[in-house]
Amino acid sequence: MGVDGGGSQTRCVVADLSGMVLAKGTAGPSNPLTVGFDAAGEAIAEAVEEAASRCGVRR
Repeated sequence: MGVDGGGSQTRCVVADLSGMVLAKGTAGPSNPLTVGFDAAGEAIAEAVEEAASRCGVRR
């Protein structure tokens, strides 16, 4: 799993060990200097949860 967060959007990708992408998730911006730490954390969590859900991982 990798997460790229920035000022315009947050992206999460889940891949297997060979590098094959299994799922992706996106959310709003997650730059804490722009949106604050709480909103940044929420955006990261949203992108991660979306990607995890799409590849069958449940909480």
